[in-house]
Amino acid sequence: MNRFALRARAVPPSIRALIGGVPLLLSAYWCAAYAGPYRWLAEAQLEALGGYEVVLTGALVFLMAMLPAGVLVQLVATHYLARDAPGAEAARRAGMQRKEARIVANVGYIFAGVLFLGAGGAAVYFLLLGLTAGAPVAIAARSLEQGVRPKSRQVIVSGKLRPDLAMSIVESTGSTDIEKVYVPIVSPAWQAGQPVTVFLETYQTGLDFQGKELAPGPYEGMIAEDGLPGMVRASIAAKGLLPKGPHWVVHYRASAGQYVTMGLVFLTVAGIVAVLTSAVALLRRPRGLKCAPADVS
Repeated sequence: MNRFALRARAVPPSIRALIGGVPLLLSAYWCAAYAGPYRWLAEAQLEALGGYEVVLTGALVFLMAMLPAGVLVQLVATHYLARDAPGAEAARRAGMQRKEARIVANVGYIFAGVLFLGAGGAAVYFLLLGLTAGAPVAIAARSLEQGVRPKSRQVIVSGKLRPDLAMSIVESTGSTDIEKVYVPIVSPAWQAGQPVTVFLETYQTGLDFQGKELAPGPYEGMIAEDGLPGMVRASIAAKGLLPKGPHWVVHYRASAGQYVTMGLVFLTVAGIVAVLTSAVALLRRPRGLKCAPADVS
């Protein structure tokens, strides 16, 4: 049995949760905002390799944040161990053994629960995005530059596309590379060097083949506030082109119906997991034994 884990159990669960929760929230913020250690590690990989691993970098940042928390728990445990009652360590050891036995016996259910919660959470997220998007509305890039907020997340934006100022990122999935492009949409009054408020998110392949179609606009899709990926946002901010207020990203040709469909797919997955897990639990449930009365004659 891991003696550090046994020591940690001397610390009340509420204190352990507090000590572990702070680095968890910090690492999540660094990953989402492309800030702190996450940004340092990402940019070191970009400089050395020309790209960076999103998931592995996030995992490394999480481990780095949790290491001091683990040391702090061990230090706090020293205080509680000094106040231990007789037999307390044996009770903690027995509790850990029971917990480990339950985990081993129910590892399949735990995996199914994680899968169910993940699929269910994704279903709720996409369904909320789709069902609350609102009807499509037309809005000019000039209005967004002036601080007007769109009344719906489904928009038709008019303005001038500036491919010469586009930023792109390449997402690698196995042997497949997908290049996303973020192209500024500006008003006729916009001048070079001014902040860019609106960006069109599309794919490089689409930009290559649909350049003539895209040039005049308008640009229809789902709009997201402050939706630039961290690396792109940091690069644009370094050039002085990011506004002080919110910026907007139009996901080209995305629609509320697509989000609803995605939500229903995840909801179906969650339902299948729930049904299969319930069926396995019923099949594994112990059956009652019937005993005939003994013949004593």
